Amino acid sequence: MRPLLLPLVPGRRSAPLARMLLVLAALAGALQAGGCAYKDIDKRSFVVAMGVDRSDDPARPLRVTLKIAIPTADIKSGENRFLLLSADGRLIAEAVHRLQGMNENAFDFSHTKLIFIGRDLAEARPLRETLDWFIRMETIQGIALVALAEPSAEAALRVSPPMERLPSNSLFTALDGSGTLSPYITHAYLFDVVRRLYEPGLDPILPLVEAAGKKAFRIERSGLFDKSRLRLVLSPEETEWLNFLRGETANVDFVFGRDRLYFQADPNRARTRLAVESRGRTLRLVVDVELYGSIDERQKETAALPAITRAIEADVKTRTESLLRRLQEAGVDPLGLGLRAAARGLAAGDPEAVIRSLDFTVRTHIVVYETGNVLR
Repeated sequence: MRPLLLPLVPGRRSAPLARMLLVLAALAGALQAGGCAYKDIDKRSFVVAMGVDRSDDPARPLRVTLKIAIPTADIKSGENRFLLLSADGRLIAEAVHRLQGMNENAFDFSHTKLIFIGRDLAEARPLRETLDWFIRMETIQGIALVALAEPSAEAALRVSPPMERLPSNSLFTALDGSGTLSPYITHAYLFDVVRRLYEPGLDPILPLVEAAGKKAFRIERSGLFDKSRLRLVLSPEETEWLNFLRGETANVDFVFGRDRLYFQADPNRARTRLAVESRGRTLRLVVDVELYGSIDERQKETAALPAITRAIEADVKTRTESLLRRLQEAGVDPLGLGLRAAARGLAAGDPEAVIRSLDFTVRTHIVVYETGNVLR
C-alpha cells in the first residue's frame, strides 16, 4: 500500500515543521545566490608576478605592472606565453583597478609568487607603504618572493630565458633556492620582510635582480633597508659574506692574487656563530667562524698549508670587520644584532641603536687540506 500523504494544515503539530521547511528554503536560496559570484577558470587571468616602479607622472607616481600567464595545451621549452599590463596610479589599488579595464577576465592573484620593487622606488618611498597593499590582499600568499629590480621592475618582468617553460619560472627557482644554490642570492619571502619591517632590531634585506636584456638576468647583489627606505646596496663579495654570516649559505670561496690560490670551503663543515656580549658599558659582538675546506686550484707551488691557513684567517677577519663597519655606517641591521641584545636584556632603550654602538671581535678556526692524489 502507498503511504498516505497529508497536506500541511496550519495547526499545533504542523507549525514547527512548516517553520523548519521555510528556514531550509531560505538557506538554499542564499547558497544559490552566493554561488553566482564564482568565476569559471576560463573567466580568470592568473597573475604570476607583479612589479611596482616610479612613474613619470607626478599626479600618479606609481606604475604597476602585472605579468599574466597565458595557458597553453602543449608546454614547450622556450615558448612560454605571457601578457604584461601596466598602469599608473596614486596607489597600487588604484592602478590595479585601472588595469581591470584592460583585460576581459577577472584577475586571480592566488598564483602570484614574485613581487618586484624598482630600485628607484625603494630609495624614494618607504617600504611599508609599498608593501601595504600586498599585505592586505588575502589572495596573495605570504610565501611570495620579494626582490629589488634594476633598471626597473617592468624590465625584470619582461625577462624570458630561452629554456623557460612557464612565465617567470626561472626567477622563481633562482630566488627560492629550489634551483641554483648560488651564495650570491638572498632569499626574501613576503612574510619575513613584513616581520623585519615591524620587529625592532631586525631590518629587511632583499636580493637585487638585474635584467640583462630580455633573455637573461643577473642576481649577485642585495639591498639593505632600515625601517623605511633602501639605504645600502652590497657588492657581490659582500652579499656572499653576509649570506654566510646569516647562515643562508656555506659555499664561500677565497682567491689570493699573490699566490694565485683558490680556496673552496666544504659546505658540510662551515659555520658561523654570532653573540652579543656586555663588556662594562659597551656591547661587543663576538663572531666565531669555522671553515674546513680544500684547495681546488692553484698555479704556484710556493705557499705551504700553514701559510695559506694564516692568509685565509686574515682574510676572514678583514671581510667580517669591513662588512660590519658598512652596516654600522648605514645604520641597518640585517643580522638582527639589536634583537639579540634585547633578548638578553642588553639593549638599553632602542634596539635599533645597538648596531651603531657595537665593538667587534672575530675569532677563526680554519683547516685547509689538499684534494685528490696531488703531491705537494
